Amino acid sequence: MVKHDRLNESLHRNESELSCPLRSATSPIAKSQYKGEFDWDSKQQGYILGVGFFGYLIFQVLGGKVADTVGAKLPLVASNILMGIFTFISPFAAWWNIYAILAVQLFRGLTQGFVTPALYRMMSNWFPKHERGLLSTLTVCGYAFGAMIGGVVTGWICDIPGLGWPPAFYFWGKLFDVTSQ
Repeated sequence: MVKHDRLNESLHRNESELSCPLRSATSPIAKSQYKGEFDWDSKQQGYILGVGFFGYLIFQVLGGKVADTVGAKLPLVASNILMGIFTFISPFAAWWNIYAILAVQLFRGLTQGFVTPALYRMMSNWFPKHERGLLSTLTVCGYAFGAMIGGVVTGWICDIPGLGWPPAFYFWGKLFDVTSQ
């Protein structure tokens, strides 16, 4: 999405950090042919990424209260539908302006905040007591596995010649809506 040739990312690098050293010039690096279209600096990119996590964080408690009050199924289905809609409209918001994508990311994060408490509530109601440890572990490990697969698939979609980055948002947005019905 972002034009990296405009940015000098070395200005924002922590030179005292040794855990992620620079790659040598001889190491093979797979690069996309897509150059990006937004002139967002690393601070703006951080805000766009961070506002979604902020929304997710602040609605965890409210999501738990809602799941306890009305049950887990309705908040889980509603949040998946809303996350799908917000994911789907993300490219349009990014094309409009940076404040629109910030708002969409915040609302996506807020709706995502209902998922984890509702899921845990659902697990406590449906999993037999003697199987909760194993099944809860598998469910939580599914988060990390899904993030790994999602990253690989998103990268692959973004690298399809002639498409660019918007179809990745359309794919995941539609997938959220289809799975929640």
